[in-house]
Amino acid sequence: MKDPSACLNKLPELLHVYQKGIREAEAKKAANAVPSHTPTPPSGNSSVDHCCRAYELAWETAKERGAGRNAVKAEAEQAFRRAMPTLAGKENIRDFVACVAHGVLIEAISGPDAARLLYAAQIAVPANKAFQDAFRIPPGFFLQPIDSPTAQPMSPQLRTYLSGATPRTDPNPTT
Repeated sequence: MKDPSACLNKLPELLHVYQKGIREAEAKKAANAVPSHTPTPPSGNSSVDHCCRAYELAWETAKERGAGRNAVKAEAEQAFRRAMPTLAGKENIRDFVACVAHGVLIEAISGPDAARLLYAAQIAVPANKAFQDAFRIPPGFFLQPIDSPTAQPMSPQLRTYLSGATPRTDPNPTT
């Protein structure tokens, strides 16, 4: 029978070899695996939450389909951007900026893309103001359901614009 103390002396060396093998196996598995993804908690902003849900759904769908790690991330990022609000109205612009900021934090939007998106939001502010002024759109108009009893009346110019008709012009103005 071997001396028990000799076996105990080899134990640290055996443990080191075992741990090294475990680390190498985990590294190999991680290199081939789709990165783990933890769902984002509710943010308090419904637009940001909507974008995050789209991101998570696309992530899970691509992962279940067996897409590679780059494809999974790319599909989730695209879903996040597609779920962002349009740049129509102050509230939407504010929500758009919040989505861009959150997208950068969770790495759904890269730095250069974020810069372009924030520039688009910056341009949209005066454009929306000019649109509202030109068609006399009351503040908050886009947030009201059309059939709401408190909905504000539309100006004739806005009604014409939204109907898609070309505005009539009087060939002989009296002014």
